[in-house]
Amino acid sequence: MIDLERELSALLARNWSIEAVLTAPARGTNNLMRIVHDAGEPTGRPLGLIRVYQNLDHDRVIREHRLLDRLAGAGLPFRVPRPRPAADGRTVIETEAGPVSLIDWIDGSRPDLDRPEALRAAGRALGRLDAALADVPAEAAPFDWTTPDLALAGIDDDRIDALVAAGLAAEQVAWLRDHSGPPPRRDGLPLQVIHEDFGASNLLAAGPPTVITGVIDFEVAGRDLRANELAIALDQSGALDGPDWREKSRALATGYGEALRLDDAEIAEQPLLIMERTLGTVGWRTGRWLAGHDSLEDVAERIEASRTAERWLARNAAELVDLLRRGLADTLDR
Repeated sequence: MIDLERELSALLARNWSIEAVLTAPARGTNNLMRIVHDAGEPTGRPLGLIRVYQNLDHDRVIREHRLLDRLAGAGLPFRVPRPRPAADGRTVIETEAGPVSLIDWIDGSRPDLDRPEALRAAGRALGRLDAALADVPAEAAPFDWTTPDLALAGIDDDRIDALVAAGLAAEQVAWLRDHSGPPPRRDGLPLQVIHEDFGASNLLAAGPPTVITGVIDFEVAGRDLRANELAIALDQSGALDGPDWREKSRALATGYGEALRLDDAEIAEQPLLIMERTLGTVGWRTGRWLAGHDSLEDVAERIEASRTAERWLARNAAELVDLLRRGLADTLDR
């Protein structure tokens, strides 16, 4: 087994001429990541993050970096990750552990999305991001979720059989079999590249009042239904959690609508898209489990979260659609 800290430090010295002190981030990620400090100022502002990709191969990382380069010049009011070229110009270095990149530091902290004011700011940032992504060609993003790429987040018989063999609870297995297979086609809804993973863990902010300073982690960005972006944000932001979910979900939608308008058909599909997203996280986590990156318990937790979402949506779907329609109409800046 490689000594990751030593290997990454040597990689930084060799490719970026940085003598570094590395520290682990406070929160877990889907990739191996370390905060990079200049060894001469180990308590000063970090230089960046060194990231070992576990979910993307070299070509997909290159596409992510091309997408980030386009967005850096799009005039967004917040920063996106900026891969720092190595001495030879490469932004991706192949290693035994996987593709590695050095990402410049973005100031800010994780926003508190329990507050409607922060959710509105987050929604506004997401709408502006999607407006900037609207003209990006599919081939410029890491994934195209309208193609067989979708199977990477799918639940099929082979994956379920593997979970059965590993000892997944029979009740969860039966539920998965009832919910397996690809999502239905939705011809006629707008398609574009979207972020695909918008939530508090992928935002940086200052304030209060909340100002979004950065949107990060574009590794699963890809062509998809435009409407999926809001559904993912509703699911991952916590907007649907707790007794104040009505105020929070409307705030997120209002912020989004200040930058981008959705069609009524896209709003009507939100409950089904939210459910499909939760199933997609089960499929994605299963893929990571099969690759040895996650545990069976991680998959089981995602299944329970999806089942909880299904029960919540059965009670609240119609009211949610009505609130989103009103929230998207409460705009200050069309």
